[in-house]
Amino acid sequence: AKFQEFVEAQGGDGRIVQERSLLGMAARSEEVLAVHAGYIVRMDSAELGRASILLGAGRAKKNDTLDLTAGIKLNRRCGDHVSEGDVLATLFFSGLVDPTEAKTKIIASIHVESERVLCSELVAGTVDGAGWHDVPDGRDGRNRDGDAEHPADTLPFASGVRQQQRRRVRR
Repeated sequence: AKFQEFVEAQGGDGRIVQERSLLGMAARSEEVLAVHAGYIVRMDSAELGRASILLGAGRAKKNDTLDLTAGIKLNRRCGDHVSEGDVLATLFFSGLVDPTEAKTKIIASIHVESERVLCSELVAGTVDGAGWHDVPDGRDGRNRDGDAEHPADTLPFASGVRQQQRRRVRR
């Protein structure tokens, strides 16, 4: 209901929240597979963004046209174990696009190594009327589906924001 309000407040058709078919579907999709087994230790978001541009989901230049059905669904997260051939991502694009270069960029941007490393937090904590609340150890503020777990009346803060707040407090 809240997301629908956001869409409508920005002049969009709020029905898309309930009727996803109104958004349209990409003409084609392809999976990007892991080339070797290990743990995902890092994802290069800038390269993932460049790959999305190649699919039509972003702009390289201000005048470029967006394909609103194009995009990338990341099927794995930092810290996940993958086997060779596991699906890392799914690409969505029009029939006019050759996804080869985008697939190459995605494979290069998802770093898989044999040793597991601690990935940085997505959400360091939340802020509400009572103040700051740390996310419990081992949790990044998201469930396995990638949905935020913090209550609607709190605001999530990324790790970098938290570090800036700590600096301000120390001064």
